[in-house]
Amino acid sequence: MNMVAVLSVPLMIAYDQLVVNTVNGAVKDYNVTASAGDKFNLAKPLTYVSFDGLRIGAIVVTVILIGWAIWQSKRENTARSEMTASEPKVPTGSRA
Repeated sequence: MNMVAVLSVPLMIAYDQLVVNTVNGAVKDYNVTASAGDKFNLAKPLTYVSFDGLRIGAIVVTVILIGWAIWQSKRENTARSEMTASEPKVPTGSRA
């Protein structure tokens, strides 16, 4: 999987109520059992977001960029394989 796809996760994670509840619940559960010095605090509590135009636009742009990145990676691999196929073969171990 292309690493560019990872960039889309923060844009989409807040739309899933189950994921939001799981993350917040896991932090609370961990803090109940953790010692005082090991407690974990989220920088910002994860909140469920209903669909809005700005976020949908950002997701659409991100999906387009992911598609472009995948297309570029396929194109680079094709060009690289063409370059290695055209390299001359040098015999190894032969003596003149």
